Amino acid sequence: MKSTPELHRHIISVFLILFFMFPAGLQAAESIDLNQALGIALARNPSLAASRSEVDAARAGVTQAKAVYYPQVRASAGYDRTGVDLESTDGGTVTTGNYAAGVSVSQYLFDFGKSPAEVEKTRQALRVSEKDLTTVEKTLVRDMEQAYFEVLKNQQLVAVSQENLEVRQQLLDQARAHYDQGMRPRIDVTRAEAEVSQARLDLVTSRFGLQEATIALERLLGGPPVSGAYELTDPAQGTAPLADLNRLLQLALAERSEIAALEAQIAAAQASSLVARRSAYPSLNASGSYTYDGEEVPMEDHRWQAGVSLD
Repeated sequence: MKSTPELHRHIISVFLILFFMFPAGLQAAESIDLNQALGIALARNPSLAASRSEVDAARAGVTQAKAVYYPQVRASAGYDRTGVDLESTDGGTVTTGNYAAGVSVSQYLFDFGKSPAEVEKTRQALRVSEKDLTTVEKTLVRDMEQAYFEVLKNQQLVAVSQENLEVRQQLLDQARAHYDQGMRPRIDVTRAEAEVSQARLDLVTSRFGLQEATIALERLLGGPPVSGAYELTDPAQGTAPLADLNRLLQLALAERSEIAALEAQIAAAQASSLVARRSAYPSLNASGSYTYDGEEVPMEDHRWQAGVSLD
């Protein structure tokens, strides 16, 4: 049976461990497993949100590029006031007003492939954004798993450091007792005190490492996963079978989003080069307009115009 001083030290050590694991008090902490942490990170990570916005912008760019295929409609209305000075005939100044309103339509017909190349360039830019998003997602999952297990590792290091401190403290108590009884020299006590100091330093260092690992995890999560205290659950460990290296290389070349993004960048650059070359070619457009004008409302003069232009 433990002596009273040893029992007190054991109780204090257990209390310190519980206090460190539950910094908000002795309230029960919510358990967070790896799948929950990954789900929170995929929903709240700011870098991932920025990549999704880039995909939305690239998708809007494709829609904008396709707009050239549709008719362009413009409407206008205006009123002009004109004054003419008739000093040569002593007629004073004649002021007239003119109203005008009209609508015009233009339609792209053919430009030797420049517009289709522009659309293809935006499509490839969208593909690059989508592959970059996939890369960000996979990188986030990898970093999240590493950060998750880094926190678990540092928690174990804190527990080991705490246990080591308890052992070193017991050895110091034994050395002091033997020294008091004249059974050990003073150097043994000094050595034991130094080992206790080192164990305390190791405990502080491991706690600081746990704090840093937790901050890194919450940075990937976009903040704490819950509003209160939480603890990470240790997933079951398993060993995956070793696959054939050549098959893994083929799979990586086919599935790695970074390679697909680079291929899309090449295609986008080729489309940009095609747009630049075909910008020197002529373009054929059709247009038409219908206009009302006159000095008063309702306007009596009507004009229409239609034609095809080659630029």
